[in-house]
Amino acid sequence: MTIMPYELIQQLPHEIDPAAVVAHVYVGHAPGGGFGETHLLSHGGRLHVFGRGSMLGKFEPVNLVAGASPRLERGSFNSTLHVPTADGETRIVLSMFEVDQATSLVGEIHPEAIPPEPADPYASHAPDLREAPSAPRMQHPPKPPPPKSKPARQAQARPQPPSAPPVRQPQPSPAPPQHKSGQGHAPDPKAEIARYEKLLEQRPDDVVASLSLEEIYRDQGDYQNLARILLARVEHLDSSLEQVEALQEVADIYAVTGEPQNALECLQTAYLLDYTNPKTVQQLEQLVDEHNLWNKLLTGLNAEVQHLDEIAARAGILVQMSRWYRKIYSRPDYADACLMHAKRLDPQHPEVLAALNEPH
Repeated sequence: MTIMPYELIQQLPHEIDPAAVVAHVYVGHAPGGGFGETHLLSHGGRLHVFGRGSMLGKFEPVNLVAGASPRLERGSFNSTLHVPTADGETRIVLSMFEVDQATSLVGEIHPEAIPPEPADPYASHAPDLREAPSAPRMQHPPKPPPPKSKPARQAQARPQPPSAPPVRQPQPSPAPPQHKSGQGHAPDPKAEIARYEKLLEQRPDDVVASLSLEEIYRDQGDYQNLARILLARVEHLDSSLEQVEALQEVADIYAVTGEPQNALECLQTAYLLDYTNPKTVQQLEQLVDEHNLWNKLLTGLNAEVQHLDEIAARAGILVQMSRWYRKIYSRPDYADACLMHAKRLDPQHPEVLAALNEPH
């Protein structure tokens, strides 16, 4: 448990007395995206959720559905708390270091929200696919490209497809994390970083080393290394939804640190994993508009979409590309070519049928 920050206490609604808050948990996650945080409060026998999309922004309450219970979805690296709200479901990502506190708090109010602990707490858990749309698995995490000059705003020839990635060999299961003790001297951050980095170098899927480095780099505000750790973790995550959310966060970091090309690389990979994710689409359009990267985005998608195994995903992405060509470039010939290609791939695809009936 942590002490509520003063700015949150100032913004609590009048019906919540800070002194009467039974319990409080801080989670380093922003429901609105970007660098932010979430605070879970237990007050009056109810769960209250407050989040802000930026460390500089204001806290806003997440309006919960009366009587609805949250649901915890356990994962290997992260767990996800699904909170029903009046505006739809809010997903709060909990790291291994946060999940125990949050589940304890939520479980006191909504016991049915917490699934039983598995026999092996460090075994992989099958993801809950009820919310996760079908998407192709990413074969390898994106490698940030070197900075390039701003591309001309016109269509380019498709680049050659990348070489096939090496097959990742199975790795032994990671050791469980050591519980922190209040006794003894505080560990030296530099020594801890060196130790965990060496462990990750020897075993890239080491859960404990990856999460420990993430916690250290977040506390230090070292966003370059935080992005590197999250990016290296992507291929070891259990589901495409976890991969997409990790890539979205890395893209946010790159956007804030002035690396739009790297942010685009991450978002393009996330989009190919799940083109229906609304946050990815929003981030993509905002980024390419701000930095004039439409040409780079469409050129990259034009090459990569040809290699997707799932026909429905290829058709859906081509439909969106046709809309972008028509809206951004006013090129109906390119737009129609994409749409006809999508129709040949999957003539009964609902997005293809909808696009064919749209007025132009």
